[in-house]
Amino acid sequence: MKVPPIKIYLVLFAISFFYGCKSNSVKFNSTKDDTINEFRKNLSIKKHRVKSLRTKKSADECISLLNNDGLFIDLKDKSDLILTDDWIQNISEKKQRDGGKFLTEAFNRLWRIAEKYRSKNIDVNNLTETQKKLFKGIAFYANLEQRRPDTFGRFHSSCFAIPNAAVNIYFALVDAMDTIENDKNVHADLTLLNKSIKEIAMQSWTKPKRDDETDDNIVSVSRFRNHVWWVGGNALAYRSLLPAAVMMKSTKMIDVLQEVAIKSLSSVSHNTYDTAFWNEGFTADGAGWGHGKQSLVWGYPIDGTYNALKLLSKFKDTPWDANLSQENLAPIFNYLQGSSWYYYKGFELPCLGRKSMVYRKKKQIIKSFLLVKSLLNNFKDDLTKEQINELEDFQSDTKKFHITMNNHPEKQYSGSRWFFNNDDLVQKTENHSTILNMASIRCDGSESALFHDRYNYFTNDGLTLFFRNGNEYQEAMGGWNLTAIPGVTSRQGEENLVPITNWRGFISKHNFATAATSGSKNAAAGFIFEKMNASAKEGVNDRVGLKFDTDFIYNVKAHKSYFFLGDYMLALGSGITNNTPEVKGNIWTTIDQTLWNNTVSSNSIATGEITLDDKSFSQELSNTSENIIWTSQKGGFSYGILQNHTTGNVVLQTEHRATKWQELNGLNKKRKDLPKNIDIFQLAINHGQNITNGTYGYLVYFGDEKPQQAFNNQTIKVLSNTTKLQAAATKNKEIIGAVFYDKSEELVIDANWKITTSAPSSLLLEKERNGYKITVTDAEMNKNLTSIKLKSTVEFKGNNVLKEGNWFTITIDLPKGELLGKPATVFLKL
Repeated sequence: MKVPPIKIYLVLFAISFFYGCKSNSVKFNSTKDDTINEFRKNLSIKKHRVKSLRTKKSADECISLLNNDGLFIDLKDKSDLILTDDWIQNISEKKQRDGGKFLTEAFNRLWRIAEKYRSKNIDVNNLTETQKKLFKGIAFYANLEQRRPDTFGRFHSSCFAIPNAAVNIYFALVDAMDTIENDKNVHADLTLLNKSIKEIAMQSWTKPKRDDETDDNIVSVSRFRNHVWWVGGNALAYRSLLPAAVMMKSTKMIDVLQEVAIKSLSSVSHNTYDTAFWNEGFTADGAGWGHGKQSLVWGYPIDGTYNALKLLSKFKDTPWDANLSQENLAPIFNYLQGSSWYYYKGFELPCLGRKSMVYRKKKQIIKSFLLVKSLLNNFKDDLTKEQINELEDFQSDTKKFHITMNNHPEKQYSGSRWFFNNDDLVQKTENHSTILNMASIRCDGSESALFHDRYNYFTNDGLTLFFRNGNEYQEAMGGWNLTAIPGVTSRQGEENLVPITNWRGFISKHNFATAATSGSKNAAAGFIFEKMNASAKEGVNDRVGLKFDTDFIYNVKAHKSYFFLGDYMLALGSGITNNTPEVKGNIWTTIDQTLWNNTVSSNSIATGEITLDDKSFSQELSNTSENIIWTSQKGGFSYGILQNHTTGNVVLQTEHRATKWQELNGLNKKRKDLPKNIDIFQLAINHGQNITNGTYGYLVYFGDEKPQQAFNNQTIKVLSNTTKLQAAATKNKEIIGAVFYDKSEELVIDANWKITTSAPSSLLLEKERNGYKITVTDAEMNKNLTSIKLKSTVEFKGNNVLKEGNWFTITIDLPKGELLGKPATVFLKL
């Protein structure tokens, strides 16, 4: 159903208004001290982050519950218990978390009461009874917060929620605060009160303790670097940093914020992890990291950068004014382009964060749109004409929920793209999108959290998703068999899984993940999969995930590769081995588990078709008269299993399943619009329980031909499918792809053409005019590898080609610095 244009514009307006994309800068040119006074005036008028004032009590209710000692009577039992049982100094994480929730509620109530006095004069020498109780309450609950130990439980509440309430209380009562700070004869209790509320507000700068030198020098740029709690969104987005600095009248604090905001407009990569300004945020491949080297395209990268831009917009026309350089803008544009690959027709590609399994039915505007609005509204003078044009086109596509950017180069917004810092290959065209979420020891996996996605066991294991409409998996996920994630080779037995918290997720033991693509829709990719818990990686100090380990999910190994050749994707598997066959459960490679919303046809079922009226169908597919067993869903995709390259039985299931949305993500628990059932199309290869060195090969067809024609006429040839080399080509040799796991292996294309490589890598050759576009990618991201040498028995001509006996050696220089791991492409004449 088409969304009326007026509704789209209303949504856009609401988002812009909610996030405050318009600058709230101070419009004058004066000294730093004068600027701080103007900031103080603004903060005394306008609440800061009012959305975080989440107490359900009204101001009058809060006042009625506040006794003469400043304690909320309905919370008194809790505060007495905390003091009696000495929770205040207890280092139990659970007790400190509970204490944080309790104190957050108390401070939000105090904030609610304080709002009654915003922009009003307060005579500190003649306080009303309510004001006396309010001031006593601030002192009491501040004392409780100050006495707590610096444990992990001091995170969210102590550095985000409570300081935000404190700065709002301070500026709501700023008339009284100014009097206390300026009058040396004021009562000592009021001086202590002022000191206490400031200390609580300053927790946005002081908490949690880092246990390093910055704890003794909190007003420093280094305070906002090299720690998960102090970079990205955790640094600039959720802390009340500027209000605290203004409260303290500190020019030095604002100096630091301005420098952090400017320097944060940068990127990080595997090769610059130790030197980049932030080791989370935008990655050099155009995606993002959060909570370690974890692919978090949305959330943290946007939150950190958007709030950096927001700070800089507030500094416009002040002594802290700073222009955005092209060096600052380049990573933002790289991310805007990259983020569009993780979004298709109104939906984010799932399984790239901890909120993927939240039920979503409606289209959503791409979240990176916030950055577009901020740049156009606040920094237009820093942009080139070309950049403004790109942002305006992006904005136009945003309104259509489909980022096509047809007026821009294919490589930027369509074709295929290797996200080399995140082990993701994405192919995106006008009519379909595919994501391959591979795994290596270099990256972290998808995190699980009991309050968000609770079952991210297999979402980072070679997940392969195919999109035509954008919502296929957003709907199907509620009925997923969680041990049959599309694209993954895993042991079956969903009943063995329990909800977990694992911040690092699960990864592969091997330093091998690669994709070669020149930017066209063709690509060659692969990785070695052998599951491990990312919390067990060397050098990782977060071991939470190890508490939830289960042998059931481990000890399956496979070499998995993918070749995008024209309108087909060929997936190959080799070396598939169950290293613990004594553990119950067959090993499956799931080809797809998607929404079933149309007629399914196959050359291997008696009726030829399955309609939605059939409700439930399950059968092993076999066809001795044809080389390919194919299955197709009308309006979706067609799948063809190569029987002579596959060990195992092909299993097709179409069924009406009960959903489990409330189990999958904590945010679904209170939803009342959750569908109780969903129709699922599931196609898998059952390799059995005792599989050793098994293989598979299957095609996915993206084009418009009928499946019988598509597979009978397909011209793709498998050249090799071993644990040393997986390779394929079109029969006319116009597209050739290979994944070299072993650099000593020879790729035999035909009787007269062989190719070798000097390093483990992926390789793609695309015929153009009188030569080939050759793309190669280092699979191990070797810092010491500056080039890859290809040897070919077919002659190529170029400055980087040498004849050595019967071989022609082609030297291809590799990207360096933060681009280490990016594909390198050359064109050579035959």
